[in-house]
Amino acid sequence: KTFSIAHPSSMAASLARALRRYRIRASITQAELAALVGVDVGTVARWERAVSHPTRTARRAIEAATGIVA
Repeated sequence: KTFSIAHPSSMAASLARALRRYRIRASITQAELAALVGVDVGTVARWERAVSHPTRTARRAIEAATGIVA
């Protein structure tokens, strides 16, 4: 299933929910998701809490690794 982020102002919150949902459904840890995307585990944690949002390069990596359109 592909998750889509539609509105820029809610991007961080939508991505946070989509990443966490994906991770739980895939039964992987934040560290495993971080390895798939090529970032630090703390970065994934911040994304999931909507404290920060991924760069354009990271969004492409998220899409490639998970199918989530960020």
